[in-house]
Amino acid sequence: MMTMPNLWMDAARAATPGTGLPATVGQPAPEVRVTAQPLPQQALVWYHGPITEEGADELQQVAQTCLDYYHYDQLDLGWTSPGGSVVGMRRIMGSMQAWRRRGVRVRTQAHRMACSAAAVLLSLGDWGRRSAQPHAELLYHRVGVLTRDWQRVTEADAWRMRTQLKRLDEDMVQTLLGHALSHVGAEGLQRTVQRRTDWLRAHWADVRQRCVQAGGLIDAHAGLPAWLKRPAPRRSDKTWLAAYEHGLQGLLAADQAISPLQAWCWALIDEVEQVVHGDEALA
Repeated sequence: MMTMPNLWMDAARAATPGTGLPATVGQPAPEVRVTAQPLPQQALVWYHGPITEEGADELQQVAQTCLDYYHYDQLDLGWTSPGGSVVGMRRIMGSMQAWRRRGVRVRTQAHRMACSAAAVLLSLGDWGRRSAQPHAELLYHRVGVLTRDWQRVTEADAWRMRTQLKRLDEDMVQTLLGHALSHVGAEGLQRTVQRRTDWLRAHWADVRQRCVQAGGLIDAHAGLPAWLKRPAPRRSDKTWLAAYEHGLQGLLAADQAISPLQAWCWALIDEVEQVVHGDEALA
């Protein structure tokens, strides 16, 4: 009988033999490291490595210790992760909700990379408090599976797996969309995306220069990227929202890293550090 393999949202596409953990091809799986830095107004907690159930528990314990001891009302979560377990991601999502219920603001930051599960967690930070470094690699994509060893898979097994993966992909899109709608509503989301897109087109040369100076992975003479050339939809709220949801599905299906600027335009983050902030486009 086949046992259901671990569900992963990893960017690396390889597994360390015998562990099921994602890893860069040809290299051992990176270890999970969670560190904390108490600051005057908030705790800064860094998560390095794949998102795992054990890592999620460690993150919760480290952050909770800071909150209980210093009584902070803000928690900054910094991510450098290639992705990881759906279960681990959901545990961290639950912790973030629990912190909010006790009045803690949750700010999220992406450093070298925030891929798959880590990218979703980045976008689920508090609205207006999600940022990425200009050179960060961001990847939003569909859920996949990694097995620990060779297993026999029947047609029925494959069908059940396909159904589960489809449901998880749909849940992920609805989670990202619902997070935005809960903060700004359909009209606010439409206004944010359209204004950011229009602003970036109008100020591309200046933003490109800022990005280069800040160490962003961009050509100093690059013209408008293809995703920015496409006209922003001008439709009713209901029709626009359906188009936005369809666009999110396409973003996940493309399975390609995007620039922090594109994530900013999509309202998946709110700031590209040293380059652009959400409020700048709305001024």
